Parts: sequence; C-alpha cells; structure tokens
Amino acid sequence: MDESRRVSVIIPAHNEAEFIPRVIRAVLAQPPAEAELEVIVVDDGSTDGTPQAARAAGARVLELAGTGGNPAAARNRGAAAAGGDPLIFLDADCIPGEGWLAAILAAHERGATVVGGALDLPPGLPATARCDYYCGWYLVHSRRPAGPVPHHPHPT
Repeated sequence: MDESRRVSVIIPAHNEAEFIPRVIRAVLAQPPAEAELEVIVVDDGSTDGTPQAARAAGARVLELAGTGGNPAAARNRGAAAAGGDPLIFLDADCIPGEGWLAAILAAHERGATVVGGALDLPPGLPATARCDYYCGWYLVHSRRPAGPVPHHPHPT
C-alpha cells in the first residue's frame, strides 16, 4: 500500500451509544501498516448520545437529519464524505474480529471488489421471511465459515 493512502470505514448508527465505542475501538485497533485509517460514524437521528460516544471513541461523526431508520442513506452520506480507497462498510452492532481489516485489504489488493460476511437465519422461518431476511441483510449463508463471500464469479 502507498504511504499516502487512506482507508475509510463507514459505520451507520442509530441509538448505539452504549455499543458504538467498542466497535470503533475494535476498528482503530487494526490500523493498516501503510495507510491512514479513517473511521466515519454516520448518526441516523439517534436520541441517546450516539454522536458524542462515537466522537469520544475516536471517530469522525456526521449526522443525518430525521428520526432514523435509514441506514442506506447513512452509508451514502458517509461514502460521499470519505476520503479513502477502499470504502469499507460496517454495521454499528458488529465488532470486527482481529485481522478483519487486514483480510479485507488483502482481498482488495488481490482485485476483489466486494467482500462480505455471513448471517445465520433463525430456524423455522417461512419462505417470505427468509426472502425478506436475505434482501434486508444482503448475505445469508447458514453455518458458512468466516471469510470472503463472492457475489459474482471471477472473470476467467
């Protein structure tokens, strides 16, 4: 990685004041060896002090007007303000494990454009709920081991 490079981690958040400091600290504990790390929390109308907690933990905070419930708009706002390449999105209720950022950056360096995780479905969901879960959470792979999830085949 180039020394002047910046990596941006964007975290949309709504009423996560108690949890967001742990998430931010877990990200900041994984600085890339040869890049600046930027953590942007986009507050989506919190009423519990999420912006203050995120700032105190070391994140840059942007605030969306409104009452919350629009994580896509929060992600877009963060992406527009970010100065990094790549842009990495993380949910406010996910604490990344050790090596998380290095693995994503290594995959990106190899040419991957999308890297994701997995979410286990609760048992007994009807088909419509499974579809909603999938569409809402993007990646649902029951009992899938951790690691990159390809979204399309590599060109040959």
